[in-house]
Amino acid sequence: MPNQDTIRWLRRLAGLVENPIIARLHELEQVTKALDRLTGWTCTGRVHWRDRNTPGKTLKMVVIHSIDQACPLHGAPETGKRLRVYVGTDEERQAVAVAVIQDEEERRGLEQRKEGIERALHRCGYNLCQFYECLGYTVPRPDQPALYPEPRDGWEPPLQW
Repeated sequence: MPNQDTIRWLRRLAGLVENPIIARLHELEQVTKALDRLTGWTCTGRVHWRDRNTPGKTLKMVVIHSIDQACPLHGAPETGKRLRVYVGTDEERQAVAVAVIQDEEERRGLEQRKEGIERALHRCGYNLCQFYECLGYTVPRPDQPALYPEPRDGWEPPLQW
């Protein structure tokens, strides 16, 4: 018989399992909404300054994309070409260009966060299934109508791990 501390610990863990899952699902929802807001409104290019090395000339901003790199905001280049978007000297237009490039960096970070949360939730589901199987229960697949894990007939506790 396990000691009382172990029993209390197991009961506490079992009762608390739902809250972290709900928190991650809520975070996933928030990250997905943020990604949806950014979709189509970011720029994958980078800032380039024309006339940087020419004394006396006003610097002009150009947003340059890599060869064959499509941009959600500016479209796709011809095959083997790159997009170049002239922004010019207007500080307001320059600020907007920098902001949408920064939004793309944020979008990439959010996309990584979303993938990480999804992987963690998948792993959590796997580990919960292992938890039930360890105790002699069969867990229904997501597409099965059963709602609860069912005790497995003839289950014997393992003699050693």
